[in-house]
Amino acid sequence: MTPPTTVVATTVLADSPGSFSQHFSLIHGWVPSLVQVATAVVLVFAVGWRSRRWRLCWLPVAALAGVALAWLTHHNIEANGLAGDVAPRQLWVWIFLTGVAAVVAVVGWRGARWWRRGISMLAVPLCLLCSALMLNLWVGYFPTVQTAWNQLTAGPLPDQTDGAMVAQMVARHAVPPKGSVVKVSIPAAASQFKHRDELVYLPPAYFATNPPPTLPTVMMIGGEFNTPADWLRAGDAVTTIDMFAAAHGGNAPVFVFVDAGG
Repeated sequence: MTPPTTVVATTVLADSPGSFSQHFSLIHGWVPSLVQVATAVVLVFAVGWRSRRWRLCWLPVAALAGVALAWLTHHNIEANGLAGDVAPRQLWVWIFLTGVAAVVAVVGWRGARWWRRGISMLAVPLCLLCSALMLNLWVGYFPTVQTAWNQLTAGPLPDQTDGAMVAQMVARHAVPPKGSVVKVSIPAAASQFKHRDELVYLPPAYFATNPPPTLPTVMMIGGEFNTPADWLRAGDAVTTIDMFAAAHGGNAPVFVFVDAGG
């Protein structure tokens, strides 16, 4: 599985200079390994040795639940055509262990000591986190901790403005030093496709005349599990386009970041 791709696009995976967390890779290195090792230790303590009935009855039930969860996830991805590449084996392992952890937390609650109950509850979100890390290893959308944090906080996008401000800038011929990103809702009367809000990048040259000049348009169509904003947050596409526009006197295509997944 690959990150968002298009016919004409160059993606620079960059974060704010000097950001401490930008150096913590989520694709390789010690962060994913440390999280997985810590989760495995927590899960072992959550399961425990306990009683003979626990080992012969409830642990097989937990294992079956894990297998079912992994199979259902795999079936859903295949049935909906969400992926073209083979997922890493670790993804299915952690999805399986998530199912195991959930059942252990539920059926092992009664009769367990307080500390084991706490560890059992902790094991479930940790297994989910490891599954998310393996999913990210597959799709590669968040190369560092910083890019993932930017997505979770969902702050303003780079160069983002609104339609009213764009209209004022065009009327005043106010050419900005960088392009502007505006949220749009493209009508779906013909296709009846239910999509999320989409994004348009307008280069500085767009604001030079009124009406705006005719500019080429590049459609940015994301890959699996993608949203239009991922191009800008995780891929930092605006930085690349702004650099291109700056090198060409403010001229660049209009980029339309469409929603292909709905």
